[in-house]
Amino acid sequence: MGNVLIGLATLVKLPFVLLFALPVAGLLHHPPPRELKYVGLRAIILPLCLAPAAAWYLTVTPEWGGNPVIGGILSTEADWLRLADYLQHNLISTLPEMLLGFAALPAFLYGIYAAVRNRKHLWSHYRYFWLLGVGLVAFFLYELNALGKAHDYYLYPYLPVIFLVVLYGCHNWYVAQEGRAVWFRLLLPLLFVFAPLACFLRLGHAWSTEYAGYNPDLYIHREALRSAVPDGTPVIVGIDQSPYIYLYHLRKYGWTLNSAQLDQADFENMLRAGAAYLYIDNNQLLQAPWVKSYLEEKVAEAGSFKVYRLTIPNE
Repeated sequence: MGNVLIGLATLVKLPFVLLFALPVAGLLHHPPPRELKYVGLRAIILPLCLAPAAAWYLTVTPEWGGNPVIGGILSTEADWLRLADYLQHNLISTLPEMLLGFAALPAFLYGIYAAVRNRKHLWSHYRYFWLLGVGLVAFFLYELNALGKAHDYYLYPYLPVIFLVVLYGCHNWYVAQEGRAVWFRLLLPLLFVFAPLACFLRLGHAWSTEYAGYNPDLYIHREALRSAVPDGTPVIVGIDQSPYIYLYHLRKYGWTLNSAQLDQADFENMLRAGAAYLYIDNNQLLQAPWVKSYLEEKVAEAGSFKVYRLTIPNE
């Protein structure tokens, strides 16, 4: 069942393929004699669970072109200062704040310390499971360019391993403090009680429109803006640097403008391809002399957004 779940997760997001290192390591690890008869069966099931994701990605990835997920740090010129900035951000911000949470950070750090201290034992008993660790580190470094500072969801496959280290830290702390008071031996897991508070203090503002990273009027007036245009009608929206947020909140499809510097021919081509309405929150574009001839009428206005029905002049 675990292999099936990893296969489904890989279909959702490619980085989860790294977790197949666990069942692969399980095959390589010396099993107890009573389980030898299951090794062959597992060796058959494993590629079958991976097959749907492999077929899907082999089909679609050739069409991804210069996608940095495929090219990694080799897809662009190596800007080592920028990559170093991404590295420090993920290690001192994303890891402790977003993936671990400050309450689990002491246990994680102690787990690393205990792993280094017990490295000979871990290597002799679990050497094949280091495949996963090597794979995760290699993936992190290779995809550093794509990860940047905003794409932390690529690190979801790290969560099971990260919290194995947390649990290892809690266990070794408990054993190392033998003879101390019980509350002290349980100190690291007791810190988890403060996890909800730490999470709220770090992320409580994240759902505020003030920190949305886009024009808050889009969210505040989303219902009025959605109803201004019939569902299923192609639209042009802007100015959206993302370039997907505006269409997502409007529940529309069409074209996104990421700059007010728009060529008239490009704009008219959108209309000829079916665009019937314009959502715009940037007056600079509206001030272009040629734009007005394409605006048939204003159908709605909400906050800083205006909605226009479009027409091709002289037709």
